[in-house]
Amino acid sequence: MGTLGVLKFYFTHIKKYWKYIFIYILSVIVISSEAGFIGLSRNWIIDKLAKNSQSFLSYVIPLAFFACIIFFYEIAHLCKIWCLKKTLPKTNKEIIEELYNNIQSNEYSFFQKNTSGEIGSKIRNVVNTYDDFVDDITSSLLGNPFKIISASLLIFYINRTTGIISLVLLIIFFVCSITILSYLGKASYEAENKYNAIIGRITDRIQNIATIFSFHTFESEKKKLSEDLDENYIKMQRKIYNYELTFHSIAGVIYSLIFICPILYATYLFTIGEITLGNIIGIWTYSGSIAASIWDLVRSIQFIIEEMNELKSSLSVFNNNEKQESKHLSINQNFIIDTPPEIEFKNVTFKYNQADLENIDTESDSKNNNILENINLKISSGEKIGIVGESGTGKSTIFNLLLKYNTKYSGKILINNEDIKNIDTKYLRDNISIIPQDTILFNRNIIDNIKYGKEDIDNETIYKICKEISIHDGILKTENGYNTKVGERGSKLSGGQRQRIAIARAFIRNSKILLLDEPTSALDSISEQRFQIALEKLINECKSTVIIIAHKLNTLTHMDKIVVLEKGKIVDIGKHSELIKKNESYYKKLWDIQVEKNK
Repeated sequence: MGTLGVLKFYFTHIKKYWKYIFIYILSVIVISSEAGFIGLSRNWIIDKLAKNSQSFLSYVIPLAFFACIIFFYEIAHLCKIWCLKKTLPKTNKEIIEELYNNIQSNEYSFFQKNTSGEIGSKIRNVVNTYDDFVDDITSSLLGNPFKIISASLLIFYINRTTGIISLVLLIIFFVCSITILSYLGKASYEAENKYNAIIGRITDRIQNIATIFSFHTFESEKKKLSEDLDENYIKMQRKIYNYELTFHSIAGVIYSLIFICPILYATYLFTIGEITLGNIIGIWTYSGSIAASIWDLVRSIQFIIEEMNELKSSLSVFNNNEKQESKHLSINQNFIIDTPPEIEFKNVTFKYNQADLENIDTESDSKNNNILENINLKISSGEKIGIVGESGTGKSTIFNLLLKYNTKYSGKILINNEDIKNIDTKYLRDNISIIPQDTILFNRNIIDNIKYGKEDIDNETIYKICKEISIHDGILKTENGYNTKVGERGSKLSGGQRQRIAIARAFIRNSKILLLDEPTSALDSISEQRFQIALEKLINECKSTVIIIAHKLNTLTHMDKIVVLEKGKIVDIGKHSELIKKNESYYKKLWDIQVEKNK
């Protein structure tokens, strides 16, 4: 996202508050002009004092003018804070909501390529930078130029030659500053990208802390982080500080000249009687105001450049081409799944593009990168099928495509003869329950995790279901029963408990399509036995079309048919009793290996 894109992003959020923005800008102008008008009233009073005026009435008007300036300044300051109170909290809320909604609308591959830490860091950067960005744009970028212009005009009003000296020095200052700051902007943009990437890698370490504990790799991870910081953080920070040092060295000299030269010339004019004492004090004050304002302005420009680059970097992750294509297709609003549906894959081929392959370990065919190739599979209404194959053959990808996690494939996937690309994504997923290999839970209480996606269900129904799948007593034994927080990703519960919570979710949803992705792979024998009992109850009671992915072939012997995948292709389909009779078949080889292993 470029500079115009960033400005457009914010303008869309603040334009509805244009009345407050207008008052805010007026307040900034009043606040910025305060120093100039105070100086004008002070010069007025000093000139009268210099003339030894003894009449108090002659001071009333300049003093009243001074009091009015102070009054309006305080009013303007209060109006500025009031406007911020009315706009910033609401715009921050809207920005967070838009960013979150934007993230949710991405294809599943987006989350495979971008770490949660990096995404979270960029959301935080956008929100935190927004407040500073607004203040710098309005107060500094608007207020300081107004101070400079008003002070310069007052110097011109006092003496034209002194004003020209100030103007020439201002031009030199701006040219030097903008040149250096342009280089600084490029460096800060690169640094921000690398910083977000580092935060993402740190978050990844934290999320995998159990693995670090298991392998006791604290020192090696610490070393890797140190090397990462040296290579991608320290070098860039040094480069940025070198630009800042150059900028401050040059700017400091010109800044001093802007302040000193007009004062020296004004002092000379005073000695030859061409200006009054009030005028020389005024030039002194206005020159100081110009110098301070110009310094604040350039520093603000530096901050704005850095903030702009932070925003470009952070917003770039939300401005990508991986949005779900279904939003651009014609959705069939009349489509209904009221019975276990028929599912059909017709000539489906799927592969990751080259950019994806650089970020995702696909274990795909190295020659053509196809994860799935020319898949033709028809699943009848209410049929229960199993899918088997070695790791990396595309089993889970079939689920991902059916759930519309990724819509960039060739061929068609049909449900009751309707292309799923034309089915509303929410409606489709509402009619699918999935039990994954390892159920990840939210760091909320147990009952909220069970209710997830079906919040309107009453607690008594949940208690009944949990009793049926033999998890109720175990839940009651936890610290606060159903109100127990499960920890990050459900870390306070065992694998078996998490999987049975997934079954409870499926019972509650009573979906017409049930997907199980190797649900027992991470369970011990006892947990697996309990899980299988609950699973059989789910399959028997919920009238659904069922697809099960499994490495343990003995869990699929009762399926209506089994689909065998090898290198992304269907190589065999049949019942278990039929497939094991094919002595040279791939399925028979897998079965024999597992039988031998179990011995």
